[in-house]
Amino acid sequence: MNFLPTLGIGVLTAVSALVLRECKSPLAPFLTLSGGILLLSTLISRLTPVVLWADELLSFLPDTVGETVGKVLAAGFLCGTAAEICTDLGAPTVGAKLELVGKIEILLFSLPLLKELFSRVEALLS
Repeated sequence: MNFLPTLGIGVLTAVSALVLRECKSPLAPFLTLSGGILLLSTLISRLTPVVLWADELLSFLPDTVGETVGKVLAAGFLCGTAAEICTDLGAPTVGAKLELVGKIEILLFSLPLLKELFSRVEALLS
């Protein structure tokens, strides 16, 4: 039940930000941002077992595959998080553009792997 304090931080941040927005306080976006950073810091510390397991799993694959998968996951996570922060702070257009940037980065990171895959398929067919 270690996730209960994290849930408490999230609910407390949301309620506090709602109250500050209703009072037209300029501190509401800063409270939302600081609460989000606090939540991310607790999440990152809890992800250590998942990262270790993924590292062990990727050790069986070629280096290029593991590196590409890591870059794709990192790009997706970071761009998605940044987009959600922008949306929460009242800039949904910027958030949508960040999601597009993330998709393009994922495509660019995947290109070497796709080229390798196509060359192997071509070698099998010939």
